[in-house]
Amino acid sequence: MRAWTWIAGVALVLSCGPACSAIVDADPDRLAEIDRVDAGGGGTDAGRDAVTPPEDGGVDARPACASGCADGVDCTVDTCVAGVCRHVADDGRCGADARCDLTGGCVGLGCLSDSECDDGRACNGRELCAPMSPGADDNGCVRGAPPSCDDGFDCTTDGCDDGAGCTHAPDHTMCGDGIACTADSCDPELATDETGCVSVEDDSRCVSSYCLTGATCDALAGGCGGGMVRACSDGDPCTSDSCSESGRTCLHALRDDDGDGFGPVSVGGASCSGGTDCDDADPRVHPGATELCNRRDDDCDGMTDESCTPIPDTCATAERIVVTSGGTATVGGSLGDFSPNIDTSCGQTGARDAIYYIDVTAAVDVTIDTIGSTTDTLLAVALDCSAAGFRLGCDDDIDTGVVTTSRIWVHRFGPGAGMTSRRLYILVDGYNSAATGPYTLNVTVSPARADTCGTPIDISGGGSLVGFVSAAAIVGSQTGTCQPAGRRMSPEVVATFTGPADRGARFTAMSDDFDSDLYVRSAPCATGTEMACRAGTGSSMGGYTYWTRLDVGVTPSTRYWLFVDGATAGGAYFVSFEP
Repeated sequence: MRAWTWIAGVALVLSCGPACSAIVDADPDRLAEIDRVDAGGGGTDAGRDAVTPPEDGGVDARPACASGCADGVDCTVDTCVAGVCRHVADDGRCGADARCDLTGGCVGLGCLSDSECDDGRACNGRELCAPMSPGADDNGCVRGAPPSCDDGFDCTTDGCDDGAGCTHAPDHTMCGDGIACTADSCDPELATDETGCVSVEDDSRCVSSYCLTGATCDALAGGCGGGMVRACSDGDPCTSDSCSESGRTCLHALRDDDGDGFGPVSVGGASCSGGTDCDDADPRVHPGATELCNRRDDDCDGMTDESCTPIPDTCATAERIVVTSGGTATVGGSLGDFSPNIDTSCGQTGARDAIYYIDVTAAVDVTIDTIGSTTDTLLAVALDCSAAGFRLGCDDDIDTGVVTTSRIWVHRFGPGAGMTSRRLYILVDGYNSAATGPYTLNVTVSPARADTCGTPIDISGGGSLVGFVSAAAIVGSQTGTCQPAGRRMSPEVVATFTGPADRGARFTAMSDDFDSDLYVRSAPCATGTEMACRAGTGSSMGGYTYWTRLDVGVTPSTRYWLFVDGATAGGAYFVSFEP
């Protein structure tokens, strides 16, 4: 075995076999004495306390170092002492800048402390003096590991300075909260989250002005609030009072509540100086406006209906709608201008109504609605302008309880045999006598869709489908499972719709010409699953000879097909679709 140690500044390596003992004595005189006794071969053993005594009590009979003690290291002194090999490092055998290593021989002195290895640069880590480390350089120094400078905050730019070490520069531009009256900054010491940002309400940023004073910053409310608005009311009901920041003054302009550019003649019984508008609640009434035949003074000249322009109040003054090249048209008015003339099965009696018409020269589909109206309206259509004629079909609300506007699809409408054109009358009616506000009437005309699964008319969203079936014009072969055998024949009407959000749809068919059978299928129309089927029972309702009702559960946003069947000779019908 080999063992080495430093004793009184001298390194020793002792080698011995299994039957010997290794002796290390820190006293040089003691070691010399051991050498002397062993060399003389007969004196009393001076190292008895370190060597096993002979069994007979006589002179030590220890054997010599049989294999020799040379360790192959040039700078060590190798001797055999009392049967034990001794190896003493002798630095004198190395140069002035080296020392003796018991295993490696002469090695450079190199570093003695970490400070000797420090290169003064903080960003490449701390260098250590570790001559025996595998990574040490010729001076015994080991390179340091670069420090991690990430402080974990989003708003700081992290870096390293060789003199100062890790740096964390705040970037205040990353901390804007979008609220003008807060002071936003990057301050990790005060921040409560990893952004490192801090926002402080600053009332001084809520600049007081001529028109507003005392505002404060409220970050939760999104900015400046509160404060006091300068009181600018002059107590005159005819003026609209406001504050001018730029002019640093209060303004008192003549009121114009309807925005037609004319101030009122009077407000609440008080006469208004300079006012000329005799109805400041209606933008169509003012000096210079067109005088309509509506039993009121439209141009504020003190006279009513003088040289007036007729309005579509009756069948005699019905107004023609001319569609654009794109097939659309929009007209409007106020039901308060009209008289109650025609009652329909969809509304109440005594409601005011306006009458329009369109002329067509080919088979078309016409979509009519009152979307955009601010009063409760209903629609009806007719082939002749009369109370009986408007029984052709009507619609109250597109979606009952949700909206008060109406819609009608007139399907496959066009000239009959020997006709070059055909007229369709459109009635815009108030739901009741209280409906007197503005209305909007929208009309779209497009080529007639075929009653097939490939190109059916789309009635999604709700309304009423009014149409005409003719055995000569339509040949179909679809049937519903509920239809009596005698009515499983063509023709049938095919329409498509998208399942409403409330998962239910109700269809009510009415006709004076035939008893309707209704059924609904899912994709793919002709061979799709039948969702529901209801055959006509010959009963009447609402003054119509026949009516049939079908309720069906559907999946929202899913496409379905409605079939109106049962006619043998054809005729007119209308089907109300309530989502």
